[in-house]
Amino acid sequence: QHGSVSDVGFNLYCRLLEEAIKELREEEEGREKKEDITPVIDIKIDAYIPGGYISDLKQRVLIYKKLAEVKDLEDLEREKEELRDRYGIYPRELRNLLEIIYLKIFLRKLCIGSLVVKENKLILRYLQNAKIKAKLSRLPSFYQQRLIKEEHRLSGISKIDLSGTKSAEILKFLKEFVINLAKDSI
Repeated sequence: QHGSVSDVGFNLYCRLLEEAIKELREEEEGREKKEDITPVIDIKIDAYIPGGYISDLKQRVLIYKKLAEVKDLEDLEREKEELRDRYGIYPRELRNLLEIIYLKIFLRKLCIGSLVVKENKLILRYLQNAKIKAKLSRLPSFYQQRLIKEEHRLSGISKIDLSGTKSAEILKFLKEFVINLAKDSI
């Protein structure tokens, strides 16, 4: 367990543990709360609305609030279209933010509590262990080869090796990985 705590950080680990306990209790009562899951994504990438894109601070805050409320791909597309119509082509930082929201939609549906990129590893923390383990085993071989098999791991955590993936390509890799993981779910 020591390796798991150090990989995701103690505070995040405690919060994820609390979420997992809550989720297990809800499952025991026969209720699924996928919509209530707020996945944590921790990757080192610039993801924000630049002041040069939307100069009015109140408008930026309003857009952040609207983006925080996005729950599905349809909502996301609607927000993206509105941004494009009102403000023009997205800068890289906003494009990254929109991709992260896209990832969160899929992570929520997959009951994945967190996605952390640290030291050339993708660390997934999931709430429904058996379902994700089965999905991981059905991934294409490209992803299978990157799975890090470790003994004595906390059952709800998997690691994927990102060595050789350039930092500029991490977001694209994550998006393709999550889409492959969700193929038969969404």
